[in-house]
Amino acid sequence: PAIAGPSNYHPDKQQSTPSHALGWSRHPASSNQKSRYRHRLCCNSCDYETGDLFQIKTHIRIHTGERPFKCHLCLRGFFQKAHLIGHLRTHKGERPHKCHQCSRSFARKSTLSKHLLLHTRDQPFKCS
Repeated sequence: PAIAGPSNYHPDKQQSTPSHALGWSRHPASSNQKSRYRHRLCCNSCDYETGDLFQIKTHIRIHTGERPFKCHLCLRGFFQKAHLIGHLRTHKGERPHKCHQCSRSFARKSTLSKHLLLHTRDQPFKCS
C-alpha cells in the first residue's frame, strides 16, 4: 500500500488511499498566513488546502470514491456521516427544517437555505 499522508506508513496497516497521488502532503504555514494551524495540509490531486487533519482525510474521499457511511435501508454510500444522517431523513419522512415564511419544511438545512433565497432574492425571470 502507498502512503496516504506524511510519515504515517506502517507495513502492517492498510492505508486509506490506494495511491500516493491521491494522498496529501504537509507544508509549514507561511508567517503571513493568519491561521490557527502550524501546517497546511494540501491535497495531491487538486488545490484544496486545510490545516485540519479530519477535513483533509474527508476531502480525499472525493478523489478515491470511498463512501464509508452506508444507508442500512438502501445501501447508498456517503462521503460524510452528516450526509448519511440527512439521507436517512428521506426514508423516515422527517422534515425538521421549516421555512418561517411559507411553512414548507425540508429534510436538510442546506435545502432550506436555498429555498429561503426564493423569498429574499430578486428573480429576473418571472412568468407573466
